Amino acid sequence: MMTSPFVAPDRDAPRLSHIVSSPIGRLLLLGDGHALTGLWMIDAERHTSRAGDGLTPSAEPFREVAAQLEAYFAGELKEFTVPLAPSGTPFQLAVWTELTKIPYGSTISYGDIALALGKRLVASRAVGLANGSNPISVIVPCHRVIGSDGSLTGYGGGLERKELHHGDRARLVEIDVGHRRGEEHRQPQHAVAQEGQALVRRRPPRCPRRVGEDRAEKLRLQLVEQLRQGRAGVRQSTGGVRRRPHPLAFRGHSESGP
Repeated sequence: MMTSPFVAPDRDAPRLSHIVSSPIGRLLLLGDGHALTGLWMIDAERHTSRAGDGLTPSAEPFREVAAQLEAYFAGELKEFTVPLAPSGTPFQLAVWTELTKIPYGSTISYGDIALALGKRLVASRAVGLANGSNPISVIVPCHRVIGSDGSLTGYGGGLERKELHHGDRARLVEIDVGHRRGEEHRQPQHAVAQEGQALVRRRPPRCPRRVGEDRAEKLRLQLVEQLRQGRAGVRQSTGGVRRRPHPLAFRGHSESGP
């Protein structure tokens, strides 16, 4: 049974909000006074409407969240410990749970998450849609999931904003890389940026189940090739033509006798 890292949102609590600054722009924090229910990049055009009516501005309930975000962007924090209460379907919550298991500085594919959930690879598209619907960005790291070819599809709600999404995501991956390498030594900013971009494009390692499928496919292709070669050998031995028997061969007598 899957253990969820999330708590149930308080539907009766007031909708609280607070805006903090960050290296990737202003972040809108939403909560119910007990847990974080949303984190949106409101400087991105697709999320400007999030800071609308029905919200009660209040900084105090988000003091710990803001402190952890500041430490994360400064390279001093690896994992967040604030309570999270996202709202979604059971499948979305399952996908978001898998996101919280991805270490910083790492990426996996949508197919990897589908397999981890016990689904087939064809569920990768559904995983991508759930990833793009993640209401708590940065802390629930949807930016660490990429396509099997290293692309950034399925992030942030659609390909029509692909360039903007790529910028947001690349900066977040760059920060992750900086965290990982910062413990060893500090790199020049341009070197961190290059590694961050390379990490986004890098194809994730295949899981054991995928490796098994690849081996089965290789065996199948070998068998098909052997059958093809065998049929080619039969055609060569008969001159490449299938000879039809003489009509009288089935009558039990020759052409000259009754």
